[in-house]
Amino acid sequence: MTMKTTINLFIYLLSYATLHFSLKRDFDFTSNYGDLVIYFFIAWIVSGVISGKLRRRKYPDFWAGAKPLLISFIFFITVLTVLINFFLEGSFSRIVVYGAAILALMCELIFMSIWEVRSLKTSSTLEIKISIINLVIEIILLNWIILFYVFPKIGYNTIGQEHILPILTMLLSWFIGAVFTHQFKIIDFSKTILRVYSKFFKSYGLMISLVISSILIIHSEVSGKEQFIIGSIIYAFWSTTILLIRFIYNKPLRTDEVRLKFMRATTYNEMEDIEKKLSGRVKYKVDEFEDPRNVLSDKLENVYLRSFPGVFDFISRSIDLRAIDYLKSVILRSADPYNVQTLPDEYLNLFLNLHQMNDIRRINAYYIDVNNKLKNGGLFVGTFQPIRFRYKKFLEEYPNLVAQVFYFTDFLWRRVTPKLPFLQKIYFVFTKGKNRALPLAEGLGRLYYCGFEVIDFTTLDNFVYFIAKKVSKPSSDPNPSYGPLFKMRRICKDGEIKGIYKFRTMHPYSEYLQKFIYEHKDLQEGGKINDDFRITNWGKVLRKLWLDEFPMFINFFKGDLKLFGVRPLSKHYFGLYPEDLQKRRIKYKPGLVPPFYVDLPKTLAEVIESERRYLGLYEKNPIRTDIIYFVKAWYNILVKKARSG
Repeated sequence: MTMKTTINLFIYLLSYATLHFSLKRDFDFTSNYGDLVIYFFIAWIVSGVISGKLRRRKYPDFWAGAKPLLISFIFFITVLTVLINFFLEGSFSRIVVYGAAILALMCELIFMSIWEVRSLKTSSTLEIKISIINLVIEIILLNWIILFYVFPKIGYNTIGQEHILPILTMLLSWFIGAVFTHQFKIIDFSKTILRVYSKFFKSYGLMISLVISSILIIHSEVSGKEQFIIGSIIYAFWSTTILLIRFIYNKPLRTDEVRLKFMRATTYNEMEDIEKKLSGRVKYKVDEFEDPRNVLSDKLENVYLRSFPGVFDFISRSIDLRAIDYLKSVILRSADPYNVQTLPDEYLNLFLNLHQMNDIRRINAYYIDVNNKLKNGGLFVGTFQPIRFRYKKFLEEYPNLVAQVFYFTDFLWRRVTPKLPFLQKIYFVFTKGKNRALPLAEGLGRLYYCGFEVIDFTTLDNFVYFIAKKVSKPSSDPNPSYGPLFKMRRICKDGEIKGIYKFRTMHPYSEYLQKFIYEHKDLQEGGKINDDFRITNWGKVLRKLWLDEFPMFINFFKGDLKLFGVRPLSKHYFGLYPEDLQKRRIKYKPGLVPPFYVDLPKTLAEVIESERRYLGLYEKNPIRTDIIYFVKAWYNILVKKARSG
């Protein structure tokens, strides 16, 4: 529990105790008043989470800080009223209950104005453009509900003067909720539906809360009072439905959203050594151009990146800016692909976009467009937010328990839903492919897939900034793997490239990072990559249990693999082998169980010698060699617990 949360809870409990003592002259919380403490606590939790008042933040002015407190107060009164009416039996003092809530609100406002407001302003001007369409739709809908639901349920013949105030209360609650949340503001359909819906949900919640509170507290004796509450809920439902229809009507095209893994991203503190190696390089020089005035550096530092000094330091540290013609550079902050498509092909030396790649609808298509506009060796500078920082953001804004719940919800929505075919369309209708969850490995791997090579990257303010140079045309592979079951492209007998089945244990696009990881990470025993950040937490479990290689039996039954033999290798690792061993390897089928488990080599050189020794024996006596090796391998696996990593 954070300090702010503790203080806020203390304010509410102290307010309750103060009002109770003022009227009762004692601290006897037996009977109903003891139960009220529990209801007070429940209402405080619900209202605090909904309003967001418990987040760690500073407010620019008094009104900005007071707004979530007022919203919380309305929900607090509503939840408390419902709990009291349905679960509390016996008498109690309403002055104690609601007086304590008002006192707590006053204390909250004082605390907020002293500790959480950066600069107190006496007034603020709101420039809000009203959408006439929204206003007309909501007015017609609300009146329709009152005339054709509330009145018929109460009975036209029984409606009297006592119903005038509840009707006015319902209309006033609707108006207050709409004003507080700017519900009538023009809808920006370029935003995600969840962002737009947030203000509507708050408006519905405020309206229903005010109606419930007023009906149960002020108009408790009015006949048919429950119909006003139900009518408010029905209005919220149909208003939500109408808005959803408007979004579906404007639904976007399907994007190339990657179906991500079902696990949280692994931390990548181990990436710090790569950052250090990259930052220690000599400054990259695009070509032999030399600008004596250093125009690009001056423009970046004093104009484009004036508000991003850390980004400028990162760029100037890695790139020789004098070797880039300012007239062949583009600097922007936009997710619109039109800004790239209108540029001339193979012309630019530098393309810099400060907008996070998470919001770009079709990332691969965007990267390919950038690739086409850059000269060979030209630089692409961009940024994205890895999923590790999404989790960190929740922890920074909410108490730990609430943050875990919110992250789990975000995890299901942003990383699980896009992977399920029957839910994909719904996901894209709501998000339009924006604010997608990108693991670090995928964010960098997409660059390599699209013909770039990362020459440097760093982390600033929970974002990864990268510098990538164009080295080739985009990959010709039309379907990069991202599903749970995928085919690895491996060199098999006669040098033929075949798809070897395996359960995915790495983040999407990780295979395109193999060369990058090999060049900048150390090898562990057995020739594996040390601290490979591409592997998911779930993938580590699959590898320890050997479940990731179980689908390779498909290749065994297809005849691509034999039971024992050298492993099928990727092009990168195959290229690390001596030429004579390469020729010997492709004479025979690769195997499910490799010689590694017999000799247990610790380095890549020892792995190579182990395979050379096995192939020498296999060429003399194939059947006898495989039987002996197979028995020794399973002895080491079962008795010595040998694992490949």
